[in-house]
Amino acid sequence: MTRPGSVAHVLWSGGVGGIERVVHDLAFEQMRQGLEVSVIFGQLGGPFGAAMRANGTRVVDLGLRSGYDLRPAVIRRGLAAVKDAEVLHLHGFNLPFAAIAWKARGDTVFTEHGAFGLGRRLGIAGVLKRRVQRTFLTGVAKVVVANSNHTADRLAALYSIDRNRITVVHNGFDGSSAFEPAEYSHVGLIVAFVGRLVRFKRVDLLLRAVAELPQGHDVRVVVAGDGPLRARLISLVESLQLGGSVTFAGFRNDIGEVLSIADVLVQPSAQEPFGLAVLEAAAYGALPIVFADSGGALEVLPPDGLVVEGVDELTRALAGLEGSDALSHAARCRRATWARTNFSIGEVARKYSRLYRTASGKPGS
Repeated sequence: MTRPGSVAHVLWSGGVGGIERVVHDLAFEQMRQGLEVSVIFGQLGGPFGAAMRANGTRVVDLGLRSGYDLRPAVIRRGLAAVKDAEVLHLHGFNLPFAAIAWKARGDTVFTEHGAFGLGRRLGIAGVLKRRVQRTFLTGVAKVVVANSNHTADRLAALYSIDRNRITVVHNGFDGSSAFEPAEYSHVGLIVAFVGRLVRFKRVDLLLRAVAELPQGHDVRVVVAGDGPLRARLISLVESLQLGGSVTFAGFRNDIGEVLSIADVLVQPSAQEPFGLAVLEAAAYGALPIVFADSGGALEVLPPDGLVVEGVDELTRALAGLEGSDALSHAARCRRATWARTNFSIGEVARKYSRLYRTASGKPGS
C-alpha cells in the first residue's frame, strides 16, 4: 500500500441499510476533501452500490458467496482491489475481509457499526468466527472505531478487548445544502418511522401507541422502509383498525422528503447501535422520540428530544404534542441547527483522516 491520501472502504453490500448509507456519504465527502476513494463490496447489488458508482466512486464487487467464502480467486481479487490504497477501512467483519486485510499487511482501520447478531444461536462456525475476529481486532486492525459509546461498550465486552483501544466516531450526514424547516400547521400530527422492518426496530410499538390515542386526535403515520416484517405490520394495522392513518412508503432514496413533512419521528428500536434516522429527523426539524432502551440513539438525541418508557407513555407524548410549541417553526429551526452543527459528514471525514494518520504512524492533526 503505497499511494498516500487514498482509502479503500470494505463492506458487505450496497443494499438497504444504515451502514451502506453512512459509507456512501463518507466516501463522497472524502472525495470532496481530496482523498482517492474506492469501495469494495462483498456483494455489490443494491441502491447504495449503484449510487456510489454513479457519483464517480471506484467500485469493486468481490462476488462473495457467503461470509465464509475464502476461495483463493476471491482473496486475489480483493488484494488487487486494495493494493494501491494507503488505508484499508473495514466496515464490519467477515472472514474474507479479514483474510484480505491480513495478506495486504497494510494500515487497517476497523469500524464496528453494531451488527453483533446478539441473541442468535452460534454454531461451531460462528464460535470460530468470533475467535478469529478477536484475533483480528487485537492483532491486525491498527485502529478500532465504534459508531457510539453504546457500540464500543458492547464490542469491548463481547471480544474481551481494552475499551480504551476503541475510538468513538459518531456517524454524520451531508448537511451542506441550504434547508429551512417547514412551518407546522398546528392541525394534526404527522409521525414518521424510518428504518428496516425487522424485529428489533419494534415498529409494532408505534402502531399500538397510535391505536390507543383517544378519539379526536388526528395522527397520521408514515413508515419509510422495507423488510421481512412488512406483511405482518400491515396485518397489525388492519387488526388495530388504523385504516387510512398509516402509510407504508417502502424504501425511499429521497428520505429527506419524508422527514421534511414529518412533525415527529418515533424510533422504537431496542439497543439501536447508532440511530441515524434520529439524527436526520432532527436535521429536518422533526422532534425525535426514542425508547429508554434505545442504546446508541440516546447519544444523538437533540436537547429537546423525548425519551419514553413504553407504549402508554408514547401514547401520552403523542397526544400532548398536537399544536404544542415543541413543533413550532422556531423549535424546528433550533433542532436543525443543532444537528447540522454537531454531526456533519465533513467533520466525520476529518476525524477519520486523523485516524488514518494514526494507523499509518504519520504525524498530523
